[in-house]
Amino acid sequence: MVKQIIRLIFILLSFFLIFACETGKKAEFELQVKAVLDGKPALDARVLLDGNEIGMTDTSGYFSKRIEKQPGSEIQVSVLKETPGYNIEPWKDSFVLKLPKDGSVDTYKFRVALKASKYFTVFVAENGYPIENASIRIDGKLGAKTDENGEYVYNYQNLPKKGLDLKV
Repeated sequence: MVKQIIRLIFILLSFFLIFACETGKKAEFELQVKAVLDGKPALDARVLLDGNEIGMTDTSGYFSKRIEKQPGSEIQVSVLKETPGYNIEPWKDSFVLKLPKDGSVDTYKFRVALKASKYFTVFVAENGYPIENASIRIDGKLGAKTDENGEYVYNYQNLPKKGLDLKV
């Protein structure tokens, strides 16, 4: 009876050690990102994995790369884009890396629709010096004021075809 218990403990310990060695093994996976901005491909958007930049999207807004990570780990994917005239929100998502079947490479695909608003900056100056707290009226609405640098940033989604009526 004691021999059987010792044998069972030895077998369980052996299995534990075998599986413990397997946990250090990394899994290869493919990350694919398709990024769009205003329905058009997001060219040169930065792709980050766990906060580290791993590449940029191409002219069609596409990025693909094979990566090795520890199975079971949570991986954060981020996409950042900077374009003049746009305020673009960073996009983030995460997934848990599965242990792939032997010899296979799992693919994780993300379709990223970046959210953005457009903007323009109004600069108010007199004799070359910026005017702080200058009142700005846009389409008859008062309430906007310039900052200490004489600037006011106006965010919008779509401008009217006739344009905006801007008065300082």
